[in-house]
Amino acid sequence: MWDSTTNILVIDASVLINLLATGIETNVLSCFSTKIMIPNQVIKEIKRHPRDKSDAKDYLNTLFADNVIQKIELDEQAFQFYMEMLIENDKLGDGELACIAYAATKKINYIVLDDKLGRKTCQQRFPFLKILSSVDLLRQYHQKCEPDFSIFQKILFDAVKIGRMNMASKQDDEWVREILGESKVKLCPSLKRR
Repeated sequence: MWDSTTNILVIDASVLINLLATGIETNVLSCFSTKIMIPNQVIKEIKRHPRDKSDAKDYLNTLFADNVIQKIELDEQAFQFYMEMLIENDKLGDGELACIAYAATKKINYIVLDDKLGRKTCQQRFPFLKILSSVDLLRQYHQKCEPDFSIFQKILFDAVKIGRMNMASKQDDEWVREILGESKVKLCPSLKRR
């Protein structure tokens, strides 16, 4: 488990999409004593709200105005590093690269990525970065804020079904399946069949 009182979390687009899909992203993110940082490159990747497919721009601006999340511009050092990684790796998205560049150059302890290649890149190149997943955030919310089980089950189901949340590890997959139960798991195409 991670320390939810850490100063900063840098999160990628897929993570924010999963949280938006829950319908209670403000509650989840406000549960932590943490600044949630999102590079501009991530913001550009989120075009539509996952729940109703409306334009996400106004909604994201509300999250910024309410200080639920903070948008960040890469400084010169982070941007140069971002460009170097972009040239080296054309398989990672702009958002993942921006998150990695920002976290690595600012020596931020925690980065939240669900993309397997992004996680592997972090593990190999930046072993000092602690990599979390969307599931880690939701698990921590579940443990720290103790929502009613049926409410949490619905939150998790929406993240998986609407957000198409990927499982970053076997442990994440097992935990999600346990919480959702077999009948709900069958309704989630993003969960691989066993």
